[in-house]
Amino acid sequence: MSTAGKPITCRAAVCWEPNQPLSIEEVVVEPPQKGEVRVKLLSASICQTDFCCLKGYTIKGFYAGGWPVIPGHEGVGVVESVGPEVTSVQPGDHVIPSFGAQCNKCTLCQSSRTNMCLLTNDRAVLPEGTTRVKAKGRMLHQLASLGTFAEYSVMAETSLARVNKSVPTASLSVMG
Repeated sequence: MSTAGKPITCRAAVCWEPNQPLSIEEVVVEPPQKGEVRVKLLSASICQTDFCCLKGYTIKGFYAGGWPVIPGHEGVGVVESVGPEVTSVQPGDHVIPSFGAQCNKCTLCQSSRTNMCLLTNDRAVLPEGTTRVKAKGRMLHQLASLGTFAEYSVMAETSLARVNKSVPTASLSVMG
């Protein structure tokens, strides 16, 4: 049974507010919209940035807060479905998410520093300003516009690198 175009209920590690432990929550991940991709995460790595996020620190150009949040910006997954106008990946492709969804409008997106978009990274949202993940009736922010500490996530196409399917996925999550 295909899940494309339908909401998916799955689990994610959520931090509801700074300095609180992560809790495993049932979340609803909506289908991807224009320029977005829904990814089934196979594995995720943890980074010092995740600890900073959980402690409530802001990281200039990367994370300026936003609660509740799904941490994680390193991972590997398989494309489950794509939104309209997505051309670089298709369902079944293996991908590595990389922080830096691009709005293609701010000064950094217009420069060579597109991975530091002013409109997405600081706010932990997708380029149009929200996320596709909710729990308990609330939108969940996604660290670096990714939130890889979830079973599924919707990410901007510009945040994904396609990987050869012959490469073992177990060793790829730290590449993000």
